[in-house]
Amino acid sequence: MKGVRDFISTFFLGFSILGLVLITTLTTFSPAIIENVPWTRPFIGSVFSIICIIGVLAGVFPSKCSRLFHFKRTNREKFTEEPAGPPNKALLICGHHPDCGHFSAHVFRLRNKVFCAGCIGLILGAIFSLFGTTFYFFLSMSFQLNYFLVFWLGLVCIFCGLFQYRLFNWGKSSIHLFVNTLFVLGVFLLLVAVDALTQNFIIDLYLITLSVFWLFTRILLSQVDHKRICSACHVKDCEF
Repeated sequence: MKGVRDFISTFFLGFSILGLVLITTLTTFSPAIIENVPWTRPFIGSVFSIICIIGVLAGVFPSKCSRLFHFKRTNREKFTEEPAGPPNKALLICGHHPDCGHFSAHVFRLRNKVFCAGCIGLILGAIFSLFGTTFYFFLSMSFQLNYFLVFWLGLVCIFCGLFQYRLFNWGKSSIHLFVNTLFVLGVFLLLVAVDALTQNFIIDLYLITLSVFWLFTRILLSQVDHKRICSACHVKDCEF
């Protein structure tokens, strides 16, 4: 099962990188198609905003995401051996992760509450992107920017988000939070740059579709990392 999951995650990651290469090619070599249709930009902004709002709601309710994408209980027995906490303590989901101590790099505490660093990062990135989307796509504010630079900056942010478990697994939740914030912001920057450089409605839609695929790839890679952590745990009767 582990080999199958690793293969699927590698497959998704490979297609994600292929998508980055393809969107770079389309942006670099496709001629600008100036479409004087007033509803296209608000439509693109609306679709992207809906995705961001769904992402925020998913991050606000991490327990539902845990059951859907991450951890499920395998039995109802309590721990009899817990190396990172007091004995005979029922294992709980805190901040989207089991409170066994092995996921300390994935969570942070604020006023005695535990939060998932990855989810909070995605939420912050989505909120910042919603503000940017309002200004660019709905208010049609023009920015005197080098959009090629914006494009490559967004590309680097997405790359860091996709490879965060290989490049930035440094054991710090602050890094986890920051990289996930950059991941969503990178999608927004890429969308703005592609819209400004190509002025092509179809390419904009393609990029939005690709961003959803990138998000699911990131979730799958997170699952693999969680399985890796659990596989290294010596507790045999873990509920998860």
